[in-house]
Amino acid sequence: MVRIIFTRHGETKWNVEGRCQGQTDIELTEKGVSQGKTLARRLKNFNIDVILTSDLKRAYDTAYQVKRKFDKHNKEFHLKAVEIIKDPLLREYSFGLWEGLTTNDIKMKYCDLYEERNLDPNIDIPEAEKYSDLVKRCKEFVDKCVELYPDSTVLAVTHSGFIKALLHHYLELPWSVIKNQMYVGNCSLTVLKCGDKIVVETINDTAHFEGESEVRLVEARH
Repeated sequence: MVRIIFTRHGETKWNVEGRCQGQTDIELTEKGVSQGKTLARRLKNFNIDVILTSDLKRAYDTAYQVKRKFDKHNKEFHLKAVEIIKDPLLREYSFGLWEGLTTNDIKMKYCDLYEERNLDPNIDIPEAEKYSDLVKRCKEFVDKCVELYPDSTVLAVTHSGFIKALLHHYLELPWSVIKNQMYVGNCSLTVLKCGDKIVVETINDTAHFEGESEVRLVEARH
């Protein structure tokens, strides 16, 4: 049995501005780096065997924060260092000409197309990746983990579009639910258990951020 812990990268400037990122290589904000460190604290007691990450900077830099924490812990207890591997399969969906635009920009410039795609993800965006190809990448990644990492726990650092497509495929929910009623937060945890069948154990777990503001306030006082 393989357990895959999917997490979305930390916050970026374009997240704050509400811009469509896709495969544009945007860096983490200071808050995004901090979120990665909080995620690392949440995961440090998990028996993570390998870290796989999208090769986009915002995902890799999030994965690196986790690896640093694991390396420090493993060195202390004379355990093997955790390997971090870039995997393009984990890249975000390419939004083509929509990348860099805000939702309002897209509604203004591509009004009819925007409405159509809200109803059907297979509606093509100019110069974008086909949605079916994104789903194919999701399935290929899961199959690859099952083949290469049997009886292991894998951390996969990726993007919200990838995770939503993954859930859309394995949960077989209507697209309207995935698109409009399911949120994947920065550095949240979504867990798949892969054995005789694929089971979704957790979606958008952000318990590690509860009380973070209080913790920072205490730290500031000292």
